[in-house]
Amino acid sequence: MPSVFLFLFAATSLFADPMTQSEREHLISHLEMTQTWLTDEVSSQSAPQLNFRPAPDRWTVAEVVQHLVIAEPNYWKLLNDAAQALQAFLKMHAQLLELARSTNEDLRGHAVPEWGVDAYQCLLEISTHEQRHILQIREIKASPGFPKK
Repeated sequence: MPSVFLFLFAATSLFADPMTQSEREHLISHLEMTQTWLTDEVSSQSAPQLNFRPAPDRWTVAEVVQHLVIAEPNYWKLLNDAAQALQAFLKMHAQLLELARSTNEDLRGHAVPEWGVDAYQCLLEISTHEQRHILQIREIKASPGFPKK
C-alpha cells in the first residue's frame, strides 16, 4: 500500500460516523472529475502554451501542474517536464481513486491531525485543491496573449 494510505490509516481514530455510501460516491465523483479536468486542460498543450506566463507574478500551466505534483501529496517529486508531471499526477490520482472505490477502512474514523480533519475530508481536500488549480490553468489559458500552439 503506498505511503499516503499508510499515513491516512495510521492516523488516530476519531469518534465519528463511518463514511457513508453517499460520501464515498461524492469523493469518487470529485476525484474522477478533477482527473478528467486536468487531463483535458493540459494534455494537448504545446510547450509555448505550457510555459506562457500571463503576468510576471502569475504561474504558467506547467508550474500549476508541477505544484500539484509536489503538493498532493507533499512528498511527490518535482518534475521538470509537464507531460511527466501529468503522468505522475495521474498515477497517484489513480491510487487515490482506487482507495475511494475499494477501501473498507473507516475513512471518517481516522484523524489526520496535521490538517484537523478525518481521512475522508483529507481526500476530498486533495481533490478540491486539484480543482482550484485546474481552474487556475483555465484562467491562464484564457489570458490575452496565450499562444495558439
